[in-house]
Amino acid sequence: MELPTEKSASRSMMAQLLAKRRTQYSLGKNIALPDEEIDALIREAVRLSPSAFNSQSSRVVILHRDENRKLWDIVKSELSHIVDGEGERPAKAFSLG
Repeated sequence: MELPTEKSASRSMMAQLLAKRRTQYSLGKNIALPDEEIDALIREAVRLSPSAFNSQSSRVVILHRDENRKLWDIVKSELSHIVDGEGERPAKAFSLG
């Protein structure tokens, strides 16, 4: 049996840390934070996200309440022309939040 080298052990540990770091959860419509605080948190997350050559090229569009509903109405309408009902369920799930 071959013992792991320091380099392979570090890779394995890094892979385990990355797997634990990833979380998925749903955000609902009822969020207890003010819009301004949500916006600030999102801007900070985008700013601190890694990018190639630290180019910081990621951009986000933040939509609250009616603007969010309008966007998802447009998405559902456009998807209905393309996917014949297949995209309705995912689009509805997103719009329900």
